Formats: sequence, structure tokens, C-alpha cells
Amino acid sequence: MASADTDDPETLLADLELTRGLTIQMTALTTLGFVIAVVALSGLYQAGTGHPASFRFAPEISWWTNALDVLIILVLATVFVIPHEWLHGLAIRYYGGEAKYGVGIAYFILPYAYATTDHEFTRNQFIVVLMTPLVVLTAIGVPAMLVFEWGWLIVPLAANAAGAIADLWMTMTLLAYPANVRLEDHPKGVRILGRESDRRGALSVTAVVWDALAGAALWYSAVFVVPLAFFAFVLALPTG
Repeated sequence: MASADTDDPETLLADLELTRGLTIQMTALTTLGFVIAVVALSGLYQAGTGHPASFRFAPEISWWTNALDVLIILVLATVFVIPHEWLHGLAIRYYGGEAKYGVGIAYFILPYAYATTDHEFTRNQFIVVLMTPLVVLTAIGVPAMLVFEWGWLIVPLAANAAGAIADLWMTMTLLAYPANVRLEDHPKGVRILGRESDRRGALSVTAVVWDALAGAALWYSAVFVVPLAFFAFVLALPTG
């Protein structure tokens, strides 16, 4: 009598990588996620401290102070990448892997940093690796923002939340598979290994929800974010 292992051998169930379409969706959702996170954190800051957060970092002297404020905000929005990827690597090492770090740009649209490894994970282990930066930095950063009244933390915390969009998408996708599947990480995505019986159905609730959110984000970016960014740039230019 053939064993169950012979009847249902392990196979590659999916190789999740950033396609061009997914990259565009990620870019739109990251933009929308950053705006929503800034609004939510600003409201939380005002409720907790009794006064609104200020995003002015330079004294009002001339037009260049606006440019300096923008530069500082951009730095704050980028610096989160270092602890974010380090925490990914810390979780990888916790499960016995050796983290490798790098950066890239997907289809000349979406710049990204990554922590990867040759180690294999269970589904739940990999979800922990994915979610560690979002959970840890939010759990530490939000109380620090309120206790010390560091309004400037709104920017890196919002950027961290927006930067975790890909991690959330991957987590939602993995939850559609049973816990016994194995994961192989690589710089451009992740391979899901399991038995044919572990393959998810053709109709994916995750895909439906993701497509709806991505469509809303693309519409919002086209109608509001891009025009506002253009006008902000024009207003920041020197007048004389």
C-alpha cells in the first residue's frame, strides 16, 4: 500500500514575487497608507498631549527654511528602514537563519530594502518575521511619542506603517495556506512549498480585498496626492 507521502508529494505551491502590476498597487497603497497613518498618529498625539504636532523644524527666516523642513521630513521618513530591516533580521536569527541585507528598486518605480535568508520557515514563523518590525516599532514608538511629546516621531512611525504594506500583503496571502507549508525566502519574494492538497482555492478573499484597496489607493493618489504634492512643490519655490 502506497504511503500518503507518495500519494501527495511536496511541490512548489507558489512563488510570490513583485510583478509590475503589484508594484504599482504597492506604491499606491504605500502612499495612501502613509497619509492615513500620519492623520491617525497626529490625532492620537493631539488627544494624548493636548496640542497638535508641529512639523516645522527650522526657524522661519526665508524660503529656504521650508525646503529644510521638507528635507528633514524626508530624512525622518527614510531612516525607519534601518531598524525595520534590522528587526526582520533579528527575527530571522531567532529562528536559526542568517540574515542578508540589501536594497533594490522594483521596475524603476518602488525603491525597497530587504532582509533575506536561505533558511526555511514554517508559515507561522515567517509571519512572525514579517510582522516583527511593524509591531515592535509601533509598540515602542507610540508611547515614546506621547510620553516625551516627540511629535516628530509621527513621520518615521507613519513611514514604518506604510513600509509594512508588503509585509501585510504577504501575511494575508500566507494565511490562506495551512500552517504546515514551508517557506523559502529570497530577495524578490518567497516560495511556498507543500502538498498539492495544501493549494488554496481559485477564489481568494485576500486577492479580492487587496484589489479593492489597491483600486481605491490608485484613485486617491491620482486625484489628491499627486496634485497636492505638485502644488506644495510650487509654493516652496523662492519668489524672488
